[in-house]
Amino acid sequence: MKKLNFLSLVVLLVSGLCLSAGEPIVKQVAIASTNVNLRTASAVVLATMPFDAPTAGRVVVRMDGYCVSDSADRIILAASNVPDWGTNDGNVSFFAPHTDFKRRSFSHTRVYDVVQGLDTFYAVGQNYVDENGSGIASVYGHLTLEFFPAAGPAMVIDGNINYSGDVRSTQKVLQRVFSPSTPLGKAVVHMDGKVISDAGDRIVLSAANVPSWLVGDGSVTVKAYNSYQKNSPYSHSRLYTANSSLDTLYAVCKNVVDASGSGIASVYGNLSVEYFPNGGLAQVEAKGIELDDLDAEGAPVAFDSITITTTVPGFALAQLDGSCTSQLGDEMLFAVNDIPDWGANEGHVTVSAAYNTNKFSTISHSRLFTIAPGTHTYYSVVENVGNTAGNGLVDMAVNFSVKFFADPSVGIEDMTAASSFRVFPNPTHGTLTIYSDTRMENEKTFYLRDLSGRILQQIEAGDAQQTTINISALPAGLYLLQCGAHTEKIIKE
Repeated sequence: MKKLNFLSLVVLLVSGLCLSAGEPIVKQVAIASTNVNLRTASAVVLATMPFDAPTAGRVVVRMDGYCVSDSADRIILAASNVPDWGTNDGNVSFFAPHTDFKRRSFSHTRVYDVVQGLDTFYAVGQNYVDENGSGIASVYGHLTLEFFPAAGPAMVIDGNINYSGDVRSTQKVLQRVFSPSTPLGKAVVHMDGKVISDAGDRIVLSAANVPSWLVGDGSVTVKAYNSYQKNSPYSHSRLYTANSSLDTLYAVCKNVVDASGSGIASVYGNLSVEYFPNGGLAQVEAKGIELDDLDAEGAPVAFDSITITTTVPGFALAQLDGSCTSQLGDEMLFAVNDIPDWGANEGHVTVSAAYNTNKFSTISHSRLFTIAPGTHTYYSVVENVGNTAGNGLVDMAVNFSVKFFADPSVGIEDMTAASSFRVFPNPTHGTLTIYSDTRMENEKTFYLRDLSGRILQQIEAGDAQQTTINISALPAGLYLLQCGAHTEKIIKE
């Protein structure tokens, strides 16, 4: 009778178990603030995101998009855990390129430790210090939150970037992050923030797995407009296969090619690495894209795409970031979307070259999509719109990524697909036999997890319909055996 009561209690507990116990969670809110007065005594809240953490963990909070402002106003934007911004790495600041070209793309990220319970995060803005324009700005984009449970298999590590000094004589490592327990899977390394440099210096930045950078998608380029407008936003990402040798990731910087300034720069921001282990429901696909002289005139051009397949419902976070060069008189619109087109306001970012000596523009755009189980394709899109006085050609060095997060409101029991397996005996003292359904021909990797989602064993069944495993070394308790979208509860006595 005792065993029966215990089993009933366990089934009751697990039937309410949601993916948030071990899987990462994503949320996003749109920012569409038109003609807002940012010249105020305190920061203006542009978007608010409450988040009720199901357990302790870490959150990656990112604000990206584009801003339309007067060229004489210094605009400060930040993703924050308070309705304000901090100095140095606590904000991204910039000026509009020109009185006729007022759009600039930006990205700002912070990573915070959270405990179980409700927190609120903010996207804020302010016109600060340089106030020779109207103080009126329009900000479009998104505030995105990614939550990584402390006990889950996926994780994030980060370090703030706060460097001032020479970046010409040698390549500078701005920040490095180290993980002694890298899970097998994929790692997304991302850096963003702002650079303050001389107008004659071309600054190259890179998030990398070595303390160096590469041309093309392996770096982004920024350049101050003049001796007054010296603040430049930047954003750069790379995707790597995560294994035991990928333990250190870097943010690096150097002044190259154009070097008529002092070679001194201040770089602020954040370097973060998100690990998505094999076997988890969360997944990521990405590609670096380097294109020269792409004709963006006349109609939207879907210059690349990424397809993902999931067996469970959830959310797809698509993101495009990097830099481009375009011609004077052209206005280049970039977007990520689930169709090969773009939408108004937060559905795109727009950038323009302002000077013949400086045609570089930062790009950062993200969108979150709700998806059902199945195969889904996402597109990176560019179009020359609005001002088209140039030749419509654009060069770009960007990274395009799509991350999938399972829906935390759906319990594991509700995610069972048609393919299945069964286990015997259950409860067990140690030896467990798995009988596979014949429909599982392409799903023969099993993952034994604890209730936090941590992988304890990975079992490759191959072509066998029957596989035996031994869990006698594990403490008595409740475990989960997952294959594809199907999960069985295992009781170890």
